[in-house]
Amino acid sequence: GSDITFDHVGFAYKSGETVLSDVSFTARQGEVTALVGPSGGGKSTLASLISRFFDVNSGSIKIDGVDVRDIPKDELMNTVSFVFQNSKLIKASILDNVKMGKPNEEVLNALKSAQCMDIIEKFPDGVNTVIGSRGIYLSGGDMQRIAIARAVLKNAPIIILDEATAFADPDNEVKVQTAFAKLSEGKTVILKIEVQGAAKIKKMYPLSTAIFIMPPSLEILEHRLRCRGTEDEDDLVRRLEIARGEIEKSRGYDYIVINDDLESAADEVLDIIEKIDK
Repeated sequence: GSDITFDHVGFAYKSGETVLSDVSFTARQGEVTALVGPSGGGKSTLASLISRFFDVNSGSIKIDGVDVRDIPKDELMNTVSFVFQNSKLIKASILDNVKMGKPNEEVLNALKSAQCMDIIEKFPDGVNTVIGSRGIYLSGGDMQRIAIARAVLKNAPIIILDEATAFADPDNEVKVQTAFAKLSEGKTVILKIEVQGAAKIKKMYPLSTAIFIMPPSLEILEHRLRCRGTEDEDDLVRRLEIARGEIEKSRGYDYIVINDDLESAADEVLDIIEKIDK
């Protein structure tokens, strides 16, 4: 299996800003675990710790019971695939952007699985079309589907996805969601999603079975409150105390197994974060 276990994880950047504090939950194989939270809530940091772009300051992260710090770097990188919302492609053919040294037949199967055939068919040179050459335009959704094809070909057991709600074109969004679903089958999937996307989770990700809430840290809240022009120090302290209480209460929602009740859980997520963020 490839369950990911966060056990009392703490992390702070060198600047001293604490981003994660005492985070514990398990992302299970075959499930989509949605990290829901505001910008600056620590979603990307948490995802980056899995691949050891940074190391935890306290606690541990384990994949299938093995601490990520004990897994060789190459093996760890082969275990995790990232699909970013703003996926970067090189100035090369569609085929070469996906290939990774695999036979062409495997590449084409990956492109089909990632719902890329309509992209290929709209260009006269098909898979040999050079991205970035004159007159060749790909939308954000097109590029993300090609990035998903890369991840399909890599076939890593752990997938970390950015939400794909930023694409205005409904047809493209449906194709990206279908590609996500195929990529995610049987994998351990971590989905990073902004608060405003929480209410859409059930519709967009019917396979989701868990939500982990990322409340913003008190440092972030204090910064936000100061930026809003709270000059009264007593008022600032009072609001931070309320926020601290809400963060502590939200600890009870760390890991919600929700299955069919995803919609009401999403409502609770929004409610909690709204209280924290006020």
